[in-house]
Amino acid sequence: MSVVFADDGKKLASTDVDAEDDAFHLAFVPEGSYKLKVTKAQDVERTEVPNAPGSVPPFETKEKTLRNFGETTQAPVVTSDVQSLLIAVPKAGQTESAPTGATAQAADSGQSTTP
Repeated sequence: MSVVFADDGKKLASTDVDAEDDAFHLAFVPEGSYKLKVTKAQDVERTEVPNAPGSVPPFETKEKTLRNFGETTQAPVVTSDVQSLLIAVPKAGQTESAPTGATAQAADSGQSTTP
């Protein structure tokens, strides 16, 4: 997922979904208008696999893709800290955009997340 400025399309930040909590996190996004672009979204199954005895780290995480999704763009207007933001993605092979001008507001976090 990437965040670009709505007016000139320059990238502000990008991130992946965190394996720990299945959410994305963006810290310190200033107030303003943006486009959130989601690409290469997929459902994955994560499995901890042990490495050889004495190896560091002792385990590695293997990912198996269960399903791929299409691309989407949303255009929120950030006016304060955003605690959570849900982004729906279309079926594979499809592209869709959410309505522009949605206002994203919440308190406490300074991060945007989605389950």
